[in-house]
Amino acid sequence: MRLDTCPEDFDRSRSEGIALLRSTVVACMESGELRPGDPTETSVHIGAHVNDVVGIYISGRFPREAVFREFYASSTRLLMSGLRE
Repeated sequence: MRLDTCPEDFDRSRSEGIALLRSTVVACMESGELRPGDPTETSVHIGAHVNDVVGIYISGRFPREAVFREFYASSTRLLMSGLRE
């Protein structure tokens, strides 16, 4: 699925966070660590994942930091395994 409604500034590197993530995603796609695809879209997916999980933590939904860290590691592994297939 292509994010046709994605802000154009992501592709023009006006969003520093997405630009940094995108350069890493491009390198990982070129080396075969991530499956080929649209690097901007993949970066937005990863950024959204990180932002939302950290937001849940900041809102106090995890009883302890250790629980958050375990969940974050687990959910990130799940996300990344999908991006490698």
